[in-house]
Amino acid sequence: MLRSQERIRDRGIDVTQEFLDVTAEENSNQDKILVRIAEYYIEEAQLDLERRIENDFEPALKDYETQLAAFERGDIPVEPTVPQEPRIDYSRAIELYDLVINNFPNSELIDDSYYNKAFLLKKMGEEDTAGQIFQRVIDEYPESEFAPEAYMNLAERFFAPQPDDSKAETVVKLNKAIQLYKNVLQYKDSPRYDEALYKLGWSYYRLAGENPENYTDAIVYFTAVVQDIQKFKEIDKTGELIRANVEPEALEFVAASFVDQQYANNGVDNARKFVERLGTPEYGIKVMENLGDRYAKITRWDESINAYNSLLDMYPSYKFAPSIQKKVADAYVASTEPIAAFDERAKLFDTYGPNTAWYKQLESTDSPDRIDALDEAYSITEEALRTNITFLYGIAELSDGDSLTTSSDSRQKYAQFVDLCQTYLQNYPTDENAYDINWSMAFVMDTKLGRLEESFTEYIRVSNDYLETDHQLDAAINAITVADSLVT
Repeated sequence: MLRSQERIRDRGIDVTQEFLDVTAEENSNQDKILVRIAEYYIEEAQLDLERRIENDFEPALKDYETQLAAFERGDIPVEPTVPQEPRIDYSRAIELYDLVINNFPNSELIDDSYYNKAFLLKKMGEEDTAGQIFQRVIDEYPESEFAPEAYMNLAERFFAPQPDDSKAETVVKLNKAIQLYKNVLQYKDSPRYDEALYKLGWSYYRLAGENPENYTDAIVYFTAVVQDIQKFKEIDKTGELIRANVEPEALEFVAASFVDQQYANNGVDNARKFVERLGTPEYGIKVMENLGDRYAKITRWDESINAYNSLLDMYPSYKFAPSIQKKVADAYVASTEPIAAFDERAKLFDTYGPNTAWYKQLESTDSPDRIDALDEAYSITEEALRTNITFLYGIAELSDGDSLTTSSDSRQKYAQFVDLCQTYLQNYPTDENAYDINWSMAFVMDTKLGRLEESFTEYIRVSNDYLETDHQLDAAINAITVADSLVT
C-alpha cells in the first residue's frame, strides 16, 4: 500500500479509473491509499495557497497600494482595481474522496470520505453543498465518529451571526443551532461534547437579550460543561483527556447571567443560593469572584462588595482569599469611602497576615500551589498594612496643620501610626520597606510624641541594624541629640 501511495505522490500521477483496475491484492487497500493521497493533496493545496499569496497576491497588493497613492495624488487618471485574494482549491482531494464514495461504498472509510469532502467544500465557501453532505453523514452514518462533527458544522452555520440578520432572524437561527447542538450531546465520548454544551449555553445567553428567562438555560449548560471538565480533571490529573477547556469562559458567563437585573433582582443572593445548591463546589469560587468583578466593571460597588464578601463567607479556607479581601478594600477606595477602605485593609491584615491562624493553616497544607498562595498573602497583607500606615500619617499631619505644637487629636493619630509601624516591624522585619517604616516611626516618636527613650532605641536600630544607609547618618545624629536631651 505504501509503495503504491509513494509512486503516485512522487510521480504526480492522476488517480483515474486506470488506477482502480489493479490486482485483487492491491484492490483491498485502494480506499486507504486514496484517502492518504487525499490528505497529501490537502497539504499541497494549503502550500499552493501560501505560494500564490506570497508570489502573486502580496506583490499585486503592494503594487495596488503604490498605484492607489498615485491616484490619490492625481498622478494617474484611473483608480486601480483591488487585487483578489486567492482562494484555496481542494478540488484534487475532493476528487479522491469521490472515488472512494463511488467505488467503495462498503469501505470503512466511507463516512470519513463524506465528512472530509463536506468539510473541504465548506472551506471553499460552498456552504449549501457542504451542508447537504454533512446531513447525509448524520442520516446514513449516525454511529460514526464524524456524526457529532457534522452536527457541529451544521450548527455553526446558524450560530454565527450575519451582519444583515434581523433580530427575528437571529432568534430563529439560534434556535436551529440549539437543536443541532443538543443532538451532539448523545455522543458523550465525542471530543466535541463539551464544546456543544458551551455553545448551547452561549446560544441561550444570546437569546436572553430578547427574553431574560433564557438565562436559566444558559446557566444550566454553562454549569454542565464545567462539571464535565471537572469530572475529567479528576480522572486525568495531567489534563490530557480534557476535550475543550472552555471552563474559564463558561464560569464568566454563569456570573454574567446573574448580573442582568431583568433576570435577577438580587444577583448576589441568587448566585450564592445556586452555588450552595450545587454543594458549594470549588468552581463556585470563580462564579462569585467573576460576579464581583462584573459588578465592579459597571461601578455597582455595593453588589460587588457583597459578592466578594459572600465568597469569603462561603469559602473561608480559600488559598487566595487575601486577593478577594483586597478587592473589597479597593472597591471602597473606588467608591470614595476611605475610612471603610482603611477598615477593610486592617481586616485583610488581621485575617490573613503572616502570624494569623489562616496563614499557619495554609503553611501546613500540601497544596501544589501553597508557596504561590503564601507569597501572595504575604505581599497583599504587607501592602495593606503599609498603605494604612501611610494613610494614618497623612490624617495625623492634616490634624496637626501648621501648628508648632502637636494637638491631643493629632497625638492620638500619631500614636496609632506608631502602633501600626510596630505591628509592621513585628510581622515584616526583613521586608524591603521595613527600613523606611522604622525610620518614620523613630522620627514620629521623637518629634511628635516626645517618646525619647523609645525613639533613641529606634534611631540606633535604623543606624546599625539595616543594610540600607539612606537614613543612617540622620538616625545617628538624632540618636545623639535625643541622648543629650535625656541626660540634661
